[in-house]
Amino acid sequence: ALRDVEHVVVDEVHELAGAKRGAQLAIGLERLRELAGSFQRVGLSATVGDPESVGNFLTGGREFDVASVDVASTVEFDVVSPDVTAADERLGNELVTSAEMASHVRAIREIVAAHDSTLVFVNTRQTAEALGSRFKELDASVGVHHGSLAKETRIDVEDRFKAGELDALLCTSSMELGIDVGRIDHVVQYNSPREVARLLQRVGRAGHRRDAVSTGTVIATHPDEVMEALAIARRAGAGDVETVGIHHGSLDTVANQIAGIAMDFGDVPARRAYRIVARAYPFRDLSE
Repeated sequence: ALRDVEHVVVDEVHELAGAKRGAQLAIGLERLRELAGSFQRVGLSATVGDPESVGNFLTGGREFDVASVDVASTVEFDVVSPDVTAADERLGNELVTSAEMASHVRAIREIVAAHDSTLVFVNTRQTAEALGSRFKELDASVGVHHGSLAKETRIDVEDRFKAGELDALLCTSSMELGIDVGRIDHVVQYNSPREVARLLQRVGRAGHRRDAVSTGTVIATHPDEVMEALAIARRAGAGDVETVGIHHGSLDTVANQIAGIAMDFGDVPARRAYRIVARAYPFRDLSE
């Protein structure tokens, strides 16, 4: 079924280049080449800081072209640290939480109210559940989405958000990689995103169409985090993304893929198996 393959498109290629799954893919593409011959490889990503390295990973070090788009003109960020007000003191009592936490909830509610559809990214599932419970107490139109929820629950929340029944989704990295939830016009990042690539990936979910500007707000919760978030936002606006560390030479991956190669051919000389594996960029220095 794969003998006629002419093109392979790897979306979010940065997610694979630095991971063991990517090492598996690199050898898998060389196994496919044994079957289908040469084919075009296309890698897509909004957040590759070192396209030459990722290009080598994708192509096995063969010749390739890089097509890049200026990120700085398509993203806008605000970094805010909410002041605690008297209303936050009252809200904190209502939610049985601190006035500081109440100010964060208020700030998110105000942003959600000012937009039609908002993704609110948090860094952990525990934070998503904690914030979600407080919005539930306020009867706000906000759903929760993360990888620990049952598949049926996630799909239900996605469908309700896409249909406009929810104004916002509280989510983790589960929503970074392009799940179709319809049009999103703003992204909130609660706490520092820690990485330029993560901020760009998340805010890029807003205004996700040609010539639109993606807008996002980082809500920082203490002075150190404000400084970190400002530095990350400035680097993101300049397109200064972290480099990807290619995952080189994992021998458990080699063992796994040699079993796959044997299944491909039934009987294969060790020398041929070695050549297939060593064509993959992460294993180009693999000794016999």
